[in-house]
Amino acid sequence: MTNPILSESKIQQYAIMESCNKLPQTRLCLFHIPNGMFSNAREGAKFKAQGVISGVPDLVFVWNGKTHYIEVKCEKGKLSENQKALHQKWMEQGVSVNVMRTSEEIIRFVTELVSQGRSSEAENCVSQ
Repeated sequence: MTNPILSESKIQQYAIMESCNKLPQTRLCLFHIPNGMFSNAREGAKFKAQGVISGVPDLVFVWNGKTHYIEVKCEKGKLSENQKALHQKWMEQGVSVNVMRTSEEIIRFVTELVSQGRSSEAENCVSQ
């Protein structure tokens, strides 16, 4: 039996939930950036005026003094032209974006980063 193809939102949900359950110290350090899906043109114009840009990665993981960006794509998902342009621009600035296709891949990535720097949550996560 094959696994069903999960949507990008389900992959994100599972990754966040698993991270919080398996690695509670990552709570408040791994999060989704809501960027898009405006209910109407007026709302879209308002957010655009506030600086919302297309192509921003789905997830952010702040850990051990570094910020890691994760673009979530489902099995057959492809980067949009805006995402490609933003990733290229950030790469020119020394910032990488990791494209991941499963919640398991995201959890492995987060787990690896957490295991590299095992200090307290207060030292690793951004203060509120």
